[in-house]
Amino acid sequence: MLSIRYLSAAFSPRNPIFYVPVIAALRLYCQQTLQHKAHLYVSACGEKRAPLRGAKPIMATYHFSVKFGAKGRGGAHADYITREGKYQGRGDLIHAEHGNMPAWAQDEPRHFWQAADQFERKNGSAYREFEIALPRELNREQQTDLIRRFVRHELGERHAYTFAIHNPAAGIDGGEQPHAHVMMSLRVNDGIERAPDQYFKRFNAKYPERGGAQKDSGHNLTLSEQREALVDLRARWAETHNRYLDALGIENSRIDHRSLAEQGIDRQPEYHLGFEVSGRLTVEDRTAIKQLREQPDTERYSQEKMTYFDFHDEKWLAGYRQAMADYRERFEQRFIADLKRDIAEQKQVTDRHFVREKTIERERGFGYGD
Repeated sequence: MLSIRYLSAAFSPRNPIFYVPVIAALRLYCQQTLQHKAHLYVSACGEKRAPLRGAKPIMATYHFSVKFGAKGRGGAHADYITREGKYQGRGDLIHAEHGNMPAWAQDEPRHFWQAADQFERKNGSAYREFEIALPRELNREQQTDLIRRFVRHELGERHAYTFAIHNPAAGIDGGEQPHAHVMMSLRVNDGIERAPDQYFKRFNAKYPERGGAQKDSGHNLTLSEQREALVDLRARWAETHNRYLDALGIENSRIDHRSLAEQGIDRQPEYHLGFEVSGRLTVEDRTAIKQLREQPDTERYSQEKMTYFDFHDEKWLAGYRQAMADYRERFEQRFIADLKRDIAEQKQVTDRHFVREKTIERERGFGYGD
């Protein structure tokens, strides 16, 4: 089968590659317009609050994302979050545990996710994942206890799960960056023992013991209902987080799942750059972001307004368009080269198959006179 590489994802703002030409264009605009070496501050949709200068933060970072993993990715992702296999050398694993596994996977939970990859329906999701930022103020045991309480409250005994806590160094300030990955199966435990090949089959409502475990994927909800369910889930995490820290007497570390606008804060949110993009920042960029975070909201907002870019400026647009055109040209060249290589490889396979078939026909006495 011919392998075609899709272009759409490459130009998505969620793709870190997208920011390479964008940042280059913004730098060009700063240098041409401000006439001095400007620091770049990337700001977009996010929910990160700035601490007060000379004081503890009044609001901790909120990050809670929900992702789905397709069939074929469950086993590899389970290895990634539990730091097994080729990920053993990462050195940032704090804790990992599993729960609600069927009898055939209780001794080796990895078998559950491998079975999901093998037996889940075509085009189905093997897992749903919560990625959650954890407070630095808690020690490792407390962070584990907090996540365990949230998982118990949300999943109960209904879904098989694996969760792990990582604590790598933060890309900007170099401090701790504790966060949790919670993988859960969409299949609902109903108490019926099923073998791996049956567990992931289509659910049989009339005879449940003949089909697979029922799947709770939310497809019966409308888009607005799915959005409301996600907002409610994010709110429940904030409530669990704040209640836990309040019980420990930890102040100034509360989180809020709402956007800054919904909270009545007149400030642009900082974009969550992620590991790959933050790794490309220069020392000057990191310093500028850290200095901006240390400013009070009023001073920070006024400075942000001064350094915002006018996207209608013709000079800026010209530089941006040129950077994007150069990037697209390089990408298209790589795409065409990959496509030509795929076509050549497929042609070789087809030619070998044709020769082999003709050889078999001749050996069997067919094909003479063709």
